[in-house]
Amino acid sequence: MAEKTLQMMTHSVLSKALSAAIISGVWKKKRGRKEREQLTPVPSHPIIPAQRYTFRDSPLDPRSLFRFTEEEIHQITSTMNVARWHKTYARDRFSFLEGFLIVCRRLVFPARWMDLIQLFGRSKGPLSRIFHYTLQLILSKYLHLLHFRVNRLRSQLPAWAAAVVRACPNAYENVVLFLDGTLRKTCRPKPSESRLPAGVTQAMLQRAQYDGRKNRHGFKYHAAVAPVGLIVHAHGPVDGRRHDVIVAKRSGLLEEMNNLHANGVNYAIYADSAYGLHTHMQTPYRKPKPGSTEARLNTCMARARTVASECTYGIITNQWQAVDFVRWQRMFQTQPAAQYMCAILLTNIELCIRRTNQIAHFFACDDQAPTLANYLAGTWYPAV
Repeated sequence: MAEKTLQMMTHSVLSKALSAAIISGVWKKKRGRKEREQLTPVPSHPIIPAQRYTFRDSPLDPRSLFRFTEEEIHQITSTMNVARWHKTYARDRFSFLEGFLIVCRRLVFPARWMDLIQLFGRSKGPLSRIFHYTLQLILSKYLHLLHFRVNRLRSQLPAWAAAVVRACPNAYENVVLFLDGTLRKTCRPKPSESRLPAGVTQAMLQRAQYDGRKNRHGFKYHAAVAPVGLIVHAHGPVDGRRHDVIVAKRSGLLEEMNNLHANGVNYAIYADSAYGLHTHMQTPYRKPKPGSTEARLNTCMARARTVASECTYGIITNQWQAVDFVRWQRMFQTQPAAQYMCAILLTNIELCIRRTNQIAHFFACDDQAPTLANYLAGTWYPAV
């Protein structure tokens, strides 16, 4: 009798202990048919993981990793009107600060995901998902800042025209912006048939992206740059076979140029001869006589356009070198267009923080870029 009572007490104590363990989340019952009563351990995960990368624990300089210092990164993430916590479709929970760091680190230099595991403490799958999620999040919030709107900069048009004349004494007196296009090379598109839209074949896609002049596949972009170094307009991607004029028409730039005036003065954009003449667009003279006024004007404006337009594309690819790594620019896989447009946004953000770059220094327009808060808010130069 005493032995039976002892067995009942032992069974009762074990049942209470197991029940408490199940309630606390340490153990659960496995739902197998044969092993329904078998108990297996359950790992406990926090709802939101702790920040894996910390500036204090990293021996490397944040500016070499992300192109921004620790103070600048906190300034950017706090100024952006973005929620603090996010979750991907695979339920990867992360903070916007961590996602912004992953985007910057991935764009700074072509690094493999396995090279970033030790830095961020995540595996390759979550790193890739967080990168693409944050990339689309930034573009959905601030891509409109790359659409040309005269009202954002009307108050600065006289000062920018004076800066161009000051840097090039023989220049036009009404030029305020410089426009040029570029081809961003990509891999030869060869997606699977399941990823292609209905009625589109691989041959059609390859012909659309092929630029016969440069004999490469890629996407066309164009950008308008101000003397302060700010990219006030950028559009893309467009099929690589298209002409620069078609890119300008599709971007809506030609319609918005009709509003390019202030205080009764019509201002203009300077571009190469491929764009043609327009009421608010100046191009070089064709075949001027050597030593003539037209030849000197072409030489002066070509120098200014090279500094403004060509140096802008150089700054983008030097600061964010991953967008220039052709083997990673694969259509339907790595989102090359989203990466390049995000790189342009980050270049403008860097200018708003540092207040100068090579272009602003050439035109003597240092400290004239909009503040970071005004730029992200869309009110670049508020009326006084």
